[in-house]
Amino acid sequence: MLEHLLSRLGLGMKEIQVYLCIVEHGKISHADIGKATGIKRSTVYGLADTLRARGLVEIDQGNTPAYLFPLPFRQLQEIVKKEEEQLKNKKLVIEEIGKTLDTMQKNKNYSVPKMRFIDEKHFRDFLFNEGEKWLTNHDPEGKHWWGFQDHSFVEHYEDWIEWTWTVMDSDTKAYLFSNASSIEKRLKKKYYASRRNIFFWQKKTDFTGSLWAIGDDIALVMTRQRPHYMVVIHDEVLAHNVREFFKNVWREIVGETV
Repeated sequence: MLEHLLSRLGLGMKEIQVYLCIVEHGKISHADIGKATGIKRSTVYGLADTLRARGLVEIDQGNTPAYLFPLPFRQLQEIVKKEEEQLKNKKLVIEEIGKTLDTMQKNKNYSVPKMRFIDEKHFRDFLFNEGEKWLTNHDPEGKHWWGFQDHSFVEHYEDWIEWTWTVMDSDTKAYLFSNASSIEKRLKKKYYASRRNIFFWQKKTDFTGSLWAIGDDIALVMTRQRPHYMVVIHDEVLAHNVREFFKNVWREIVGETV
């Protein structure tokens, strides 16, 4: 029973043997402990030093050979207090680690955005090749496209728009404000019109550029004049805020909650 309790304090089997031998004799030399327990004397010295470090025994070096003797029971209570203090310190360290990790995560979310500039030479290839990641986004936040669009983009890249709706996941939708142009009115009659939601915001509104919030990306597109170009900003937080802005504008202007 006592051996089990001592093991719960973190003592090893040989440490327990040596400690109980010292307790039994009250005062005993290293050599005699070795004889009584069958443990090598060199090992007994090491175990005795460990027990001494734990505050369980002390050495009386006033005699030759030196004797080991057990410290009072209150020393065991000191061990518990010491371990409680160590545990308390570990908890404080863990809390600090947690705070640091939280800060690191926040810093990750607010990291410097990644930006790409796509000139007209690479514009079409970018739309068809690298733009495909936008069309199969499995993140619920990235399923819906938000923003406004200059109808000149449709005039130049209608073939890409036709292609997108054959590639996009079936639950992906677009919610875009645009100019009341003949080409946009024609596209509203297409088979994908129920998913490509275009709203003409006032007759006098004239969007001369396009802005899309797609997943964690914001695309700024210029197709009204040459050369065409696109700037893509990859920033989770900024994209989220732009998306939320257009959601609220859509609800206020169009009267639909998405």
